[in-house]
Amino acid sequence: MLSTALLALVVSTPAASSARRPDARLEVLGAMTAEGTRSMDRIRIAGFEPPYYVGYELKDRREERVGGRYDALYEDSSKHTRKLYADVRVGSYDLDSSSRDDRGFILGPQSDSYDAPRDGPIEDRPQALRNTLWLLTDEKYKDALASFFRLKSKRVYREDEPGRAPPFSREIAQHHVDEPLPFAFDRERWPAEVRRSVNPFAHSNGHARSQGSRAPLARMGNLFVTSTHRLPMTALERMLIEKARRQGKPYGLIIRDVAGGDTSTATYGYQAFEGTPRLAYRVGVNTSEEELVRGVELVGTPLGSVSKVVATGEEERVFNGFCGAESGYLPVSTIAPAALVSEMEFERVPRAKERGPILPAPWERPREP
Repeated sequence: MLSTALLALVVSTPAASSARRPDARLEVLGAMTAEGTRSMDRIRIAGFEPPYYVGYELKDRREERVGGRYDALYEDSSKHTRKLYADVRVGSYDLDSSSRDDRGFILGPQSDSYDAPRDGPIEDRPQALRNTLWLLTDEKYKDALASFFRLKSKRVYREDEPGRAPPFSREIAQHHVDEPLPFAFDRERWPAEVRRSVNPFAHSNGHARSQGSRAPLARMGNLFVTSTHRLPMTALERMLIEKARRQGKPYGLIIRDVAGGDTSTATYGYQAFEGTPRLAYRVGVNTSEEELVRGVELVGTPLGSVSKVVATGEEERVFNGFCGAESGYLPVSTIAPAALVSEMEFERVPRAKERGPILPAPWERPREP
């Protein structure tokens, strides 16, 4: 199977003439399709499986950067790049090389001598693009073979997890090309904007704390959560079931206790959180019966999750714990009522089901046929 994709962000201005110019992106797509077809038909290593899927992606990006500080312009630049991605899979739709471990993400490609470039030509030169894809496909095919054999070797010791979805699904190919969109960048206005000074805070709020000899930083102490829409717990549970029914869900989830969680506090990092429920129950929309759920975690972004709070309970509860950040581990408290959230994202805790002994124990009696 062959798949190609072209994601383009094009900085351009409307043409003065009304005559349509040839879309250069179609030529780029043609080069990707041609090299992908050639790879599917011909890339082989004697004694090993051929690929059953080859897919390419090209991201065309034009970037305008203007930066300033201290009432002065420090950066004014333009950049045009094209990044390539190749997905080469060995095996089948039921089990393939994409079900790999994290070793490739941490250590990179398995080759000891050469890493194929991921940068494509910024000019519409099909032969140059095909040459880059050729080298990248070769590397990905070899990595896929190595990953596939590692995966099959693990199955000697581990059973397949029941109900696990296959790594790939058969779908009908979709073909669509949008018209290129103009991108207007006002280079005269932005330099003046970035030169503006930001007034600093006039006074400290006195919330800097630290553990031991670490440098003090502004940290959370006591967090109070209040609400103007307070309802009894029985009413919240009825609303949960009704909202789950309206969304077409078979059940809603009730988190009665949380063991802890973590989030990123760095200014350069992602803004997301993860919580570990200690007691979680799913409530059937038709039966209202609660069933204990294991192996789930809460995930999401703080602002996105808070914006989906519909109502809260009438009774506040207290959570005491420790928060770890740059200035150490410090005691913190949260005082908040129960909250009904219209939508929350969960993920399954990764668990490996170990395969048991192949033969029965020596002292076991043989089973009768």
